[in-house]
Amino acid sequence: YRFQRNKGYVFSNNNDDDNRAFDAISEQTDNQELWTDITDQLTKIDLSKHVASKEKTFLDLVMKVDSEECYTNMLYWILNYKDCINKFIEKFGKNVNCENEKFTVNREYSISGSNNINGGRIDVCAESKSRKFSVIIENKVFSALNGVSFDENNMLKTTQLSVYYEWAKKDDKKPICFITCPNFRINEIETEIEPLMKGKYVLIGYKEIAEF
Repeated sequence: YRFQRNKGYVFSNNNDDDNRAFDAISEQTDNQELWTDITDQLTKIDLSKHVASKEKTFLDLVMKVDSEECYTNMLYWILNYKDCINKFIEKFGKNVNCENEKFTVNREYSISGSNNINGGRIDVCAESKSRKFSVIIENKVFSALNGVSFDENNMLKTTQLSVYYEWAKKDDKKPICFITCPNFRINEIETEIEPLMKGKYVLIGYKEIAEF
């Protein structure tokens, strides 16, 4: 059963497919050797001490607080301003020196498929005019990673992150990859990243972006 969204659930009813899935999960649950404890990797939030902000923004007024597209569009316009994309990379990138590079920033950028990649649409991306660097920014508010595939052992193989990374490194360009999201989702998204992409993407919380 694939937990690709915020919630995953299986019913035990008269549907054969549902019954098979329910029985399979029950069987795996009973076999504790097949489970991995990741409790120590998660940061628990004490909701009793959490105080929600009472300040309203324009997104509240137009009821777009949960709209991923709105945050993507704002990020795009901010990074399009003068050399802001360079400062963003300098702040959050891993020892990348592109101070003198000129970038073209795009949003909702479609990449075509090939023998190695399935194609997709990148939230925000940028390419240096020198063709030395490619920047990938995948923005997540509440959605999970897309393009999930598994190998023959039902282990996570690829997601959209692999697709974008392969596109970014074409023509010997250096990929600079980020995932932006609300701070409370960072730990959750980290657990969704496929093994080959661990360490390839830098996760940045909205709090750090706001301070930036």
